[in-house]
Amino acid sequence: SSVRGRATSLVRIAFGAFFDSNRQADIWSIRPGEDELHQLTSAPGHDICPAYSADGKQIAYISSPKSSDHPDRLRRKSVWLMNADGSSPRPLLDDAGENATGVAWYPESGALLVTTIWLAR
Repeated sequence: SSVRGRATSLVRIAFGAFFDSNRQADIWSIRPGEDELHQLTSAPGHDICPAYSADGKQIAYISSPKSSDHPDRLRRKSVWLMNADGSSPRPLLDDAGENATGVAWYPESGALLVTTIWLAR
């Protein structure tokens, strides 16, 4: 097989999706050309906007866990980090702000950028 073919077989696409009636959002991954989805997160709340690190070993994402005091509400958005296979999820930034919309890695330094949207009124 070609180098390109081997590299392609290692690539996974990660995405956040709502898959149930409880409006639970989780992070999933899939290999291009395959049908098998892999669920990477399952905590109550919204886990969205995943971004792979440059080496593909970690995924950063935005998480809004459900409030333990008010299960119908979400807590503030935070930035989490996990291994690319979904193991070892851990908080990185406790309060990313209510307008946080995603994360992006700086390839050279490994630093993370948290993106936000501000609406002018």
